[in-house]
Amino acid sequence: MTVHNTPRGYRGDEVEVSKESVSLLWPSGFGSDGRDAKLPTQFIVDLDLDKIVSAMSVDLRNKEQIRRILYHPCSDAQVIAYRLAVLDDFLNLPRLVSKLKEMSPSIRRFVSLKNPRHTKGDHPLKQIGWRFEVLDQYVLCMQRLQTVLAMFRDDMQSEGLKRLSDYATKTVCGEEFQALKQELPVLRARFQSISSVTIGLNLNSELRPVEATLLAINSEPFEPKSFMARFRGLVDGNTCPSVFYSLLRKPDLEHALFRDLDSVFKDALMPVNSILSRFTSINSEFFRHLEIELDFYIGATKLIDYLRAAGMPMCRPEVAPKESRVTDIKENYNINLALDLLSANPVRNVDQEIVKNEVSMGPRGRILIITGPNQGGKTTYLRSIGLSHVLFQAGIFVPGTRARISPVDWIYTHFAEPETTDNKEGRLSAESRRLAQIFQTATRYSLILLNESLASTSPGESLYMTLDIMGAIRFLGARAAFATHLHELAARVDEINVQVPGDSRLVSLVAGLAFDGHSVAKRTYRIVAAPPAGMSFAKDIAEAYGISFEQLCDVLRARKVVDAEFPAKEVPRNTPKGRF
Repeated sequence: MTVHNTPRGYRGDEVEVSKESVSLLWPSGFGSDGRDAKLPTQFIVDLDLDKIVSAMSVDLRNKEQIRRILYHPCSDAQVIAYRLAVLDDFLNLPRLVSKLKEMSPSIRRFVSLKNPRHTKGDHPLKQIGWRFEVLDQYVLCMQRLQTVLAMFRDDMQSEGLKRLSDYATKTVCGEEFQALKQELPVLRARFQSISSVTIGLNLNSELRPVEATLLAINSEPFEPKSFMARFRGLVDGNTCPSVFYSLLRKPDLEHALFRDLDSVFKDALMPVNSILSRFTSINSEFFRHLEIELDFYIGATKLIDYLRAAGMPMCRPEVAPKESRVTDIKENYNINLALDLLSANPVRNVDQEIVKNEVSMGPRGRILIITGPNQGGKTTYLRSIGLSHVLFQAGIFVPGTRARISPVDWIYTHFAEPETTDNKEGRLSAESRRLAQIFQTATRYSLILLNESLASTSPGESLYMTLDIMGAIRFLGARAAFATHLHELAARVDEINVQVPGDSRLVSLVAGLAFDGHSVAKRTYRIVAAPPAGMSFAKDIAEAYGISFEQLCDVLRARKVVDAEFPAKEVPRNTPKGRF
């Protein structure tokens, strides 16, 4: 994930916001000409980010708007604080959000009308009608926006919403907007009064139309019978009219005639068109960007309210300076886990079902070595850190009761790759190559998340390699978390801290342990600072593959190749004195 300082614009094919406009995402005068890069696809998959996007969205169009922001997080502390303040207003002013939702269809209609496909190849009359509809919708949207924001102006705390309200008021009270409001009905009345046109056709000797001239624009429709009667009076005999009709009805002549008429209409309607064009140039891009921003904030509000209603805390984090390199979150949890539980039962209260943990990455320890049993919560904890950073750097509240976070310039994920038959290089080679690439671009302001990395080789080789990697991360000074079964690595964190220079200390965390005497009683999914348990947790690995002693005995009995009921169910297993 690359996150650079970004101007008022957006990424990719989006047009930069006008300097005269305002944004709910970017503070006034902020930024350079940089662009925030999109999160890598592998990162999005590793953290399952699209689950959050779906929870914030109401439809496919809305989902794409939210992706544009969430997948391009920002690293500038000022921008993040600006967005968090706007979101705080959205959460504290539910009536404002309700009214903004009500006007969203009008904004979408206006944005849709501005798409060039509506006018490409259209007849001039239809283009004029389109311009009237665009301007009508613009006036409607701007007036409604100004009215809604003015209602809550005194209750707003954020700079972003205050600026938006002031901008809308200034626009509506401005000379251009007032002129548009006054002139638009007059122009529309003139335009709608057109009922017919008088056209002069110049014919050649074969009665083929060669030129068309607009003689008059009439407010009264022609009467066809009266017209034909006059036409018949201009010719002698009974054959010429039918010959003329047959010529005029041929497709090529009809095409030529209407092609000429298009040109005539363009010239005749030019005065109306130029007046409308003057108004159409009024910062119409403003609403296109506002639509994206409202989708984002309304979606973030929806997500936070949804989780809070289920008993899960979501807090506005304090934005720490980038140089502090801290990530401190009280009662943090994996937001995707909560969303999964709620999708199964939307009315449940999941507060008692999800274990919350502390995240502390700072001067006391920026590199977390997390050990513990399989399915003990290591990967869930690791992902919760990454997801919290993505939310924070998009300007959204994070899971927890209190947080203080420094922005990172990049988030790297290195999750163990599954074995595949089409992989021309071995798993170890592929993992090593990806790890090496991290150190080509990582800085002391980066966040590195490693999940069971280098587990594809022997424990001895894996330990040798990870000792070097952890030492390099300390030397770099980045924040990192490593979920691993290498308990000896965790046991040697003090050794690395002493031998390798740097200010990013390694600390040992243990996941999911509850002791009863000398044996593990159950997984608690709590991550606590502690030395490694000194156990390999081979039983967990064996059970995961169905090769524990008890499981294998069950298989043999099921196959009826043994008769004995062994081991006896009441005999305790896995005691420190041995299995049997």
